[in-house]
Amino acid sequence: MYGTTLRKELAMATLKNRRGSWYARVLWYDNTGRKKEKQVPLRTKSKVTARERLVAVSRLECDIKDGIEFSFPWMNDGGNSKIIHFTVGDAIDEWLIRRIKNGIRPKTGMVNLRGPGGNRFGKGYGKKQFWVI
Repeated sequence: MYGTTLRKELAMATLKNRRGSWYARVLWYDNTGRKKEKQVPLRTKSKVTARERLVAVSRLECDIKDGIEFSFPWMNDGGNSKIIHFTVGDAIDEWLIRRIKNGIRPKTGMVNLRGPGGNRFGKGYGKKQFWVI
């Protein structure tokens, strides 16, 4: 009766060894049924240390599945877990970089978001944070 849906909900983060380094692997299915995966680098070669860090990743697994990015203590100098904020300005920069990498000129049929008009937009909304849900 419950099938695989219940099993998917109860799945925990697992360890994965890639070229001698350990990663925490979080798997889930999106609302269309496609499998999604997020790998968090544990930055260690020791399996014992990797298991300790896996516990920290498992605590935030639900938030990771919701799309919130984290910087764990072993990934930053401060030694604390932090939420990484994604601003509108970051989204514009990422979008422009992807267009250039795909061979699309930034000004082709669109407003230049880093030009005079885009500057006003960036000043007003560039530092605003938003969540992708």
